[in-house]
Amino acid sequence: MQPDRRRKKRRKKQKHTLRVLGVILVILLAILAALLVLFFVQKKKEEEAAAEAARRAAEEAAKKQQEEVVIPEELPEEPIVLETETEEPEKATTLIFTGDVLLHQTTLGRYQSSGLPGILSDDLSETFREADILMINEEFPFGVSGEPMADKQYTFRTDPQYVSAFQDMGVDIVGLANNHVLDYGTPALLETFPTLDGAGIRYAGAGENLARASELQVFELNGKRIGILAASRVWPSGSWAAGPDHPGCFGTYDPAMLLGAIRSAKEEQGCDFVAVFVHWGVERNTLPEDYQQSLAQQYAEAGADLVIGMHPHVLQGIEYFGNTPVFYSLGNFIFGGNSYQTAAVAVTLHPDNSCDVTVIPCIASGGFTRRAEGDEAQGVFDTLNAISFGAGVDSDGKLMDL
Repeated sequence: MQPDRRRKKRRKKQKHTLRVLGVILVILLAILAALLVLFFVQKKKEEEAAAEAARRAAEEAAKKQQEEVVIPEELPEEPIVLETETEEPEKATTLIFTGDVLLHQTTLGRYQSSGLPGILSDDLSETFREADILMINEEFPFGVSGEPMADKQYTFRTDPQYVSAFQDMGVDIVGLANNHVLDYGTPALLETFPTLDGAGIRYAGAGENLARASELQVFELNGKRIGILAASRVWPSGSWAAGPDHPGCFGTYDPAMLLGAIRSAKEEQGCDFVAVFVHWGVERNTLPEDYQQSLAQQYAEAGADLVIGMHPHVLQGIEYFGNTPVFYSLGNFIFGGNSYQTAAVAVTLHPDNSCDVTVIPCIASGGFTRRAEGDEAQGVFDTLNAISFGAGVDSDGKLMDL
């Protein structure tokens, strides 16, 4: 065979082989494509089957959980809790009374330099601040006007700025029915009223007229009505008596008006406790006058629950009339530079209207008053017990009706 024909034949054979291989390749690619399609279709079916299985499993789980929950036919009503106001237990009420107080000379000097600690011990100050009511006898007017009364041996007057001493002490009310409140006439007395009003301190026993001087001072504390009256049986002139149209003091030389005020406090004004603060007696006498005992008995019979006396400047004894204790004189509490025994009276009024009465023994010296302790305290108690009438105090100062 000729070479050209052999080459042609060989080329033809190669082309044929290439065609066959191309066909085979196409077939293989088609098969591969088909396999890929089948693979993805199958994978999608498997994913869908898995998702469906998961959905059914979740539904079955939810259904099972719901079946396990027991739902009562009727839900019980929640209890209704009513908020009720709880009443606080009633409290006892404490009243403290002292005797004569004079802010003058030595005492004022100490107060000016040291404040309240210069004239009153810290323990007494604390006791006074804790009391519901503290009452003292103000043995002077607050004023800078007026002239001293002629022919009067002692005349007292204190600048109104020193009312701060009473505020520092915690004074709630003062007695003004005494023999010094008009030492500088009506001008100083009329300065006294606004001074006390401005300091938030009440006053009894004196006023712009008789109606105010005799006015019952009522405190409403801890569910109790406590009434306080003050009057004097000692003054240098009848002109000191308050009248319908002029200032002055409420007097008890004739006790009729005071007795009427006591009865009214109890019967008409509904006071649970009435205290009478009275200026009487003879200076330096440790025993009361007959008229003091007579008046005290009348006050008690009219309804007074407590009688506190002052003016003698020394301690006088204690006496009961019925259930009413009478302290004839508590002496000077803060008064000048001398040394002396004195006392305060503390009354604890309980919710049932029963009360405990206790003497707070004190010693005053050099214008400074302090609580007595130990033998000094017993000395005050011994003094009171020696001059009292069927009454006394024990070693703790508690009052006893013997």
